[in-house]
Amino acid sequence: MPSPTIPPPDLPIATAPMTDARSHALPPIRLRLLGTVPYTDALTRMRAWTAARQAARKAALAREALPAAAPAVVPGTGEASLLRDWPELAEAATAGDEIWLMQHPPVFTLGMNSQPEHLLNAGDIPVVPTERGGQITYHGPGQIMAYLMLDLRARRLGIRTLVERIEDALIDCLGQYGITAFRQEGAPGIYVLPGQNGPVQPADGAAQWPAGTVTPPVSGPHHVHARHARPAAGVAKIASIGLKTSHGFSYHGLALNGQMDLSPFHRINPCGFRNLQMTDIHRQAALSQDLDLDALALALGKALAAAIEG
Repeated sequence: MPSPTIPPPDLPIATAPMTDARSHALPPIRLRLLGTVPYTDALTRMRAWTAARQAARKAALAREALPAAAPAVVPGTGEASLLRDWPELAEAATAGDEIWLMQHPPVFTLGMNSQPEHLLNAGDIPVVPTERGGQITYHGPGQIMAYLMLDLRARRLGIRTLVERIEDALIDCLGQYGITAFRQEGAPGIYVLPGQNGPVQPADGAAQWPAGTVTPPVSGPHHVHARHARPAAGVAKIASIGLKTSHGFSYHGLALNGQMDLSPFHRINPCGFRNLQMTDIHRQAALSQDLDLDALALALGKALAAAIEG
């Protein structure tokens, strides 16, 4: 597809308890740009990779006891490296953190909290239950998936902080396409005002963001106090988050709508919300050319790596 003329650049979380581990210098996060992958293949690989890393840690701790207190982690330095193939499972024991970037053929996925009434009409699109938090969503061509294969203990990174950094990265990445995006309190993910990039500007000139917007709607720390609150009327969702953590490792991740057929979202109540409007970068930025999806994936991966490294 032609490159764009502009410069390239939902969910609750299912968690497991975490403790600190031995500190060590962390290498830069590696990015894997993997093309289009069936969802069940990606899910199988995520589970196997995470289980192998967990087993390697357990074996290492059996050989040497954990210190009583771990000093602060020293982050790695340098730009994230880019790979274009799957890792070998044998590498998991010594691998650093990775972000797997890909697209999927059409699929509905169910989170741990999914309710059957939110699947309205699957039709010919497969439905896959998963162990991530949250409810139902749709993945398909033109949507960039980023799966975060991270050792949270080594990074001494809590789940709330991780979600904040993911949202920061999404907002920054969308900004590279001229899109102003924001959070909605109690409704994980990233939102926009359809057809405009900024707050409503009434006659008196006082900027007005939608109800529930975490202000200022730019990158930076925030705290979500409500749980699973409906987004404000008039906003559209452009990115969703659905993570799983297990024994200090994260997998699953996030979805950013690039240029896609949005009609399958009408077959569900996205994230458990009836009539929640969905949008994508191509529509929101009013692009005249097709979006370069590989460039978008790379921009998202770099933004995530930078935000997670802190």
